[in-house]
Amino acid sequence: MGEADTGTGWTWADDLALILSFAARRRVGAEGLDEEAAAGSDDDAAPVLIEADDLGEFVRSAADALAASGREEVLRRALAFMRPVPGETIERSFLALFSALESTLTFARGDDEYEIIPREEFASLERELKSWLKRQPALAEDAERRALMYEKTRELNRLPFSRVFERFCERRGVELSDLWPLVGRLDEWPLLEIRHRLVHGDPLARRPDHALECAAQHLRWTTERMLLAVLGWPVERSNVSPERLASTREEYQRWPAERACLEGESA
Repeated sequence: MGEADTGTGWTWADDLALILSFAARRRVGAEGLDEEAAAGSDDDAAPVLIEADDLGEFVRSAADALAASGREEVLRRALAFMRPVPGETIERSFLALFSALESTLTFARGDDEYEIIPREEFASLERELKSWLKRQPALAEDAERRALMYEKTRELNRLPFSRVFERFCERRGVELSDLWPLVGRLDEWPLLEIRHRLVHGDPLARRPDHALECAAQHLRWTTERMLLAVLGWPVERSNVSPERLASTREEYQRWPAERACLEGESA
């Protein structure tokens, strides 16, 4: 890591604080970078992600991955969203974690991976599609409704979120089958559906808080495994491995029952 990013004032200490915050599962500032602050304290609700014995090696691995990425700002954004905020509501925490996950996907994929067919080919297809829509009886005399549909046509050439996520896991070797599913049928309440509900104003107030808290915990573990893969660190050497979770977190295997609590009303 260099002294600072050109023109931003961002220093190596800021990067180190982000990495240590991620490893510690708590906020570590640029002024408090000692091992005790990074490792957490005995009364923390959750164990640290990376144990003290591995911390130095992890920091070097993560710093090297960040420096070599060429997309440092995107990865920094993902790490920043992972930092817990004292007193934050479970809804805001869930959305922050999802923002970290989306930033991780953005970091890992090339610009062309948003598209199903090359942009130049789709431009021709889009013109034909708009011409076809204009000829439809329901739209022929209604320019406003046509314009609304025209705004959606470019989305047809974007890979679905579920496909981008699955491709990331395949390429990076990220195993998530033991956790609350991120994508899937809406009536099975994947984490993505909970995110959509929260973004569109559903506070999920009619459903038990413990179910949403369990979902948020599984979202954190999902995102942590993804970020560990990006940072070049084996999940087996962390507290988010299946073995560690099974022995330390009772909500790890409770997610099917908690998900069932959300199914009282169709998704």
